[in-house]
Amino acid sequence: MQITKNIKFAFTTALFFLVAVPGTFLFFKISIYLAPFIIAFVISTSIEPVIRFLMKKAKISRKAAAIITVFSVVTVIGAVLVLLTIRLYKEAVSLSQMLPEYANTLYRNINEFAGKFLKFYTTLPEEISISIENMFKNFIQAFMLFLNSVAKNILSIAVLLPQVFIFLSATILSTYFFSSDRTGILNFVRENLPENWIDVLLRIKKDIFMTLWGYVRAQIIMAAITFLQLFTGFYIMGIKHFILLALILSLLDVLPVLGPGSVMIPWAIYEFFAGNLKRSVAILVLYGIALTVRQLIEPKILSKEIGLHPLVALMSLYIGFLVFGYIGLIAGPVVVLLFKNVVLKKKSIKEFISQSKL
Repeated sequence: MQITKNIKFAFTTALFFLVAVPGTFLFFKISIYLAPFIIAFVISTSIEPVIRFLMKKAKISRKAAAIITVFSVVTVIGAVLVLLTIRLYKEAVSLSQMLPEYANTLYRNINEFAGKFLKFYTTLPEEISISIENMFKNFIQAFMLFLNSVAKNILSIAVLLPQVFIFLSATILSTYFFSSDRTGILNFVRENLPENWIDVLLRIKKDIFMTLWGYVRAQIIMAAITFLQLFTGFYIMGIKHFILLALILSLLDVLPVLGPGSVMIPWAIYEFFAGNLKRSVAILVLYGIALTVRQLIEPKILSKEIGLHPLVALMSLYIGFLVFGYIGLIAGPVVVLLFKNVVLKKKSIKEFISQSKL
């Protein structure tokens, strides 16, 4: 009997992962196209207490409360984005005015460096000189590719502006519809789904939202820590616009593909060729510290925010990344939490097996 129950549990576990892993991956793939509606649902759920408060205290209908709340949220977020955009525009104009001076300084220092290097280069054996020449050619090609990619990304952002407008419009309207007719939508779901399905879906929804919100909170905490490190480092180094620069790089730290290294490493290379060796080394050291701290604290913060042991969280992140790519950084913990709460139902494996005997 014990063996039968163990086999049953093993079969249930295997079946769960066979369904959950591709299902979670498919969900995240589809969510790219459903992003406005998913974001709208999350926002409407978040502002639901405010809507109920207005309905109770102001004695107004749900639709009126939804209009007031959604309009207020959009206004506040829009005002913040406009202020940030204006600030970034001013900083970009200031930077563009200084770029010619930076370019001339860089060109002059590269020529001086090349002149000194050529004297040393002519005394080297032929094999070594060829290797060094190839290395410099590869470096120049890589740097030019990087500049081209930056230019293309800037152009692609400009092309995406109409899509961004449509995305925001769909999100705002969907938020209103979810908030104004929340009761009707929930009743429709309850009437058209079996009761046991609803229980499972509610558990899954709770786990997914807990994981996503925990992941967002963890990223905010880690970005704040990165900001404090960069803010302190840039202030000590005497860099202009250190607050804005630290903010932008800490936001880049949230993006797994880019990160602050996409700016700080080319910046350090520029400072090296500009003759600022100390600043170049300081930038690389600061980047190394920020990167090391993030690698050390990420598993612990994620485990605390999404409710998993640090080792389990680290394994779910690593395996999720290997299986799904960057989506797996979220999908991995989601699958583990679903297994914990849907299959084990917040019990240990030993308790699950022992209770299955009853």
